[in-house]
Amino acid sequence: MDGTKLDSDRFKKVVKYVQQEDILTAVLTVEETLVYSASFYTTDLAVQRRRADEAIALLGLERQRKTPVGNVILRGLSGGQRRRLSVGNELVAAPGILLLDELTSGLDSTAANSVMTSMQKVCRERHTTMAGAYTRSLRSSS
Repeated sequence: MDGTKLDSDRFKKVVKYVQQEDILTAVLTVEETLVYSASFYTTDLAVQRRRADEAIALLGLERQRKTPVGNVILRGLSGGQRRRLSVGNELVAAPGILLLDELTSGLDSTAANSVMTSMQKVCRERHTTMAGAYTRSLRSSS
């Protein structure tokens, strides 16, 4: 990276990956989810909370801070909010590069726009490089 060879440990610190499928705990709130994720990167509780707060603000999840993630039984976040929270799980690690797998698949146009606007804000304010992957279905015309 930037002309420097990265070993696997350094690569793991610099690059984070957001999966296509959201893997979140339904009963945790947005804030609890991000503080828990931050605990993997620092043992300092104040730093964990600060990183969670920064991610919440950056991703526009302030109003959902105390909202549980939810699932089919427990009412919670919308699809776009869940996707932004999944990004937040990786942002608390303060990566230099964020890889996003089909970030907007399954979202309606409004939710997809909201997610992409948040990603643009992350790039500008955090100076984080993002790369996305998408697939396009190919249909034969008959």
